[in-house]
Amino acid sequence: MGELKSRLKENFASTWKLLSDTNHFLSRTPIFVQYESLFRKWRLQLQTHKNNSEVLQDVRKEIVSLRKNLRLQGYNLMLGQYQIKVEGFRSDNAMALGFQRAVLTCIDRQVFLMSGQDNHNELKSRLGQRLIEKRLRQKEDLHSLWYLWDNRLLLLSGADSEPPEHFEHFRGEVEADPYFYIAAFLKV
Repeated sequence: MGELKSRLKENFASTWKLLSDTNHFLSRTPIFVQYESLFRKWRLQLQTHKNNSEVLQDVRKEIVSLRKNLRLQGYNLMLGQYQIKVEGFRSDNAMALGFQRAVLTCIDRQVFLMSGQDNHNELKSRLGQRLIEKRLRQKEDLHSLWYLWDNRLLLLSGADSEPPEHFEHFRGEVEADPYFYIAAFLKV
């Protein structure tokens, strides 16, 4: 149902809105550089031919085609409305601020995530057991995290038990592909 709603919104959105949303989404992906010149071209066409309905319609068709192609490649453009911020470390008092515990690892471009009221060590143990059941080799980089959704912003912090060097590695992974992690936390 979400995909249908997204496509209906796309049908009624202005060409500028579609261009902006698509540019915003791609700017947070590793493939953005492939499309930068195309976005500049479209902006220039829309600015110089703003009263030419045929040019506007052609640009719109190209943008819609790009969006369709991105969906076929597995990109979820609806994730563009979300943001993620990775910041510092938190202790157990984070619960008083609304944060929840989570442990996470990534194996073969798949996120395995467990959240709950148990402490991080218990969550790690349960996630480790789930990986064994799936016959997946447990990685050493199980991350102990605190997370909080603030509207469409996902805040992530390391737990006190998370080694700083693991957390910095995790921060780099999130910055390189934020939507990958946003999608995982949307399923919690």
